[in-house]
Amino acid sequence: MLTFFNLRNISWTLLLATSVVGLAGCGSSAPAQPAMAPAELLDLLEEQQRRHDPKHYVELSLGKFRVSHATPDGVLMVSFELYGVLPEDSQEEITASLPAYEKRIRDSVIGLVQRVETEQLADPSLAFLKSEMVLSINRVLQKRLLKDVAFSTFSLEQT
Repeated sequence: MLTFFNLRNISWTLLLATSVVGLAGCGSSAPAQPAMAPAELLDLLEEQQRRHDPKHYVELSLGKFRVSHATPDGVLMVSFELYGVLPEDSQEEITASLPAYEKRIRDSVIGLVQRVETEQLADPSLAFLKSEMVLSINRVLQKRLLKDVAFSTFSLEQT
């Protein structure tokens, strides 16, 4: 049976708990800043939709590669010819700057192929490898000029 004193203690406990919860939620913190401006986000979405539109994009050869990839069963030789997909209005800029970055781009691509998991190299779409190559090459170029990469040939050979 509840007595007056027990009821009073419960009331004070509830009042104290409610006050603590209420004060904890009443902060004057600054509103969170969005990671990307709405206009920039819309541009990015539009760019994604036009990603492979042949009217707006061109392909630029980034070279032929033959890279060794260590596996538990031995060495896997990965051979491919790599093309960068970029907006046609960026072609002159990247063509002019490519010779200065050519060795670093090759090093970046080779290092990436050697680091990825064998399963990612065997994926028919090569989606992970392509996205990582775009990021890696754009990091070397210090600009987001490359929008995608494409392979004209891609083969894996166990040695």
